Amino acid sequence: MTKEQTHGKEHPYLFSQCQAIHARCLLPCQDTPLMKTTYTAEVSTSRELTVLMSALQVGEPKPSADPLYLTHESNQNIAIPSYLIAIVAGNIQIRSGIRA
Repeated sequence: MTKEQTHGKEHPYLFSQCQAIHARCLLPCQDTPLMKTTYTAEVSTSRELTVLMSALQVGEPKPSADPLYLTHESNQNIAIPSYLIAIVAGNIQIRSGIRA
């Protein structure tokens, strides 16, 4: 999404939707629930954005070649079906409290 499409209108927002058979748009794979795989990923974003994936974050984000960017590394070492591969990147904030 462009920054104009977000609530704060300051930062872009990226998210994936791999269900039911859309993982093949992200990466070459046999896009069926029967086939499972592990994966690692490195994602570089501007410093003010947060990256979350359907994988564990490996350490803290590291500086990239461009000083305005950080590289986030994730590792999913449990084999999962391709429809569970997910990424989100944006100005994500933690909010505590009850939501229904």
